[in-house]
Amino acid sequence: MSAVATMLSKMHAVTSARGKSWIGFTVDDLDPVLTIVFVSLLTIGVIMVASSSISVADRNFSNPFYYLQRQLVFVGLGIFSAIVVFKIRLVQWEKSDVALLLFALFLLVLVLIPGVGKTVNGSTRWLPLGMFNLQVSELVKLFLVIYVAGYLVRHGEAVRNT
Repeated sequence: MSAVATMLSKMHAVTSARGKSWIGFTVDDLDPVLTIVFVSLLTIGVIMVASSSISVADRNFSNPFYYLQRQLVFVGLGIFSAIVVFKIRLVQWEKSDVALLLFALFLLVLVLIPGVGKTVNGSTRWLPLGMFNLQVSELVKLFLVIYVAGYLVRHGEAVRNT
């Protein structure tokens, strides 16, 4: 844990000297405990994928690190997405809550259209997006939380009084 704290303090020294970092925020903008937990879980997950899939990947693809490489690509995409989401102001999320909810409903209907949704193990829950499949219900959960949060902000007094 001290290595992560040292890394964060070095990042802080670099970004403090320049003001904003190249990603648009400094280490001061991040919660240190949440960052340590995030890095720890990410590291454990990558190690688990690597250690559990070497023999299967070697047998199926003649590359023992096939699944590890795939996982690292998705980790990179996830971190990039997290940075993009982190840079969007909270006001924008509040303004777009209804649009996100309607988009979520559209995605749910899109999955049910024959030929569009992908069936896995008898359930049609996926949208094929080339390199990977998107499970629409995961986005719907996120968009629903954003909508309910915005609703509670707008109607907080009425909700508290009932």
